[in-house]
Amino acid sequence: MVPDRRARLGALAEARGVADRVLFLDRVPDEDLAPLYGAATVCAVPSLHEGFGLPVLEAMACGVPVVCANRSSLPEVAGADALVVEPTPDGFADALGRVLDDGSLRADLRRRGLRRAAGYTWRCTAELTVACYRRAGAARSGKR
Repeated sequence: MVPDRRARLGALAEARGVADRVLFLDRVPDEDLAPLYGAATVCAVPSLHEGFGLPVLEAMACGVPVVCANRSSLPEVAGADALVVEPTPDGFADALGRVLDDGSLRADLRRRGLRRAAGYTWRCTAELTVACYRRAGAARSGKR
């Protein structure tokens, strides 16, 4: 995360009285992800440039409510099963505050996120990839 953005988010967390409940992390080793997600109350994904959105799905699959940026692939991956917000310090601070303060919202996002993540399987990915290759092959040979 950009140091200036981290400092502004930290100041907002402090002002809202949740700084002791917020961790700002850089790269986390793969083997530490599941335990980290499992210990989280909420996962924030403020990425402006995300390839697919695996952090969103990983958190959802672990039963963690997600707040993510409304940029790149994140809105498509998260759907209506996360809080998708403007990627500004105020946007994230407000959304995170809502999730931290509202147990019923957390429970709802947890339930919906688990359901959404369950729809993303490697088998489904493989089937969709094969179908795409078949369509491309048919189009190339003029068979449509």
